[in-house]
Amino acid sequence: MRANRAPIRSYMGRSVMGVPAALAARLAPPFIGRGVRVNEATDEAVRANLAALDSLLGRVEEWIAAGVLDGEELNAADFQIGASVRLLLTFQDLRPLLEDRPTARLARRAVPYYRGDAPPVFPPAWLEPLSSPSPAAAP
Repeated sequence: MRANRAPIRSYMGRSVMGVPAALAARLAPPFIGRGVRVNEATDEAVRANLAALDSLLGRVEEWIAAGVLDGEELNAADFQIGASVRLLLTFQDLRPLLEDRPTARLARRAVPYYRGDAPPVFPPAWLEPLSSPSPAAAP
């Protein structure tokens, strides 16, 4: 959102806490800046997190395979992890790299609808660690 604020409205819908979406989108920059600082969302940190994502999702997929997650009845961890992965699926440049993974299936089950759609924003080199299939992602 720091690089491209256009998708902000897609995440907010009609209103946020009674504030019209158009006004909230105009007021968003200070909140985005604060979020960047609080979360230390520097380019270097984002790139490192993307590089680690395959390994993190692989760990979640081990838990799915072991029956710890994505069981007959969803648990708190399913919803916590599912919501985070569901947010990742709103990024157009991440979606094709994640959508066929067991974690994405869990995310869609835990959070069937997640508002928002962000156009491609990451430099291709940052996505290279996600480009090859993970052994854990195999059926």
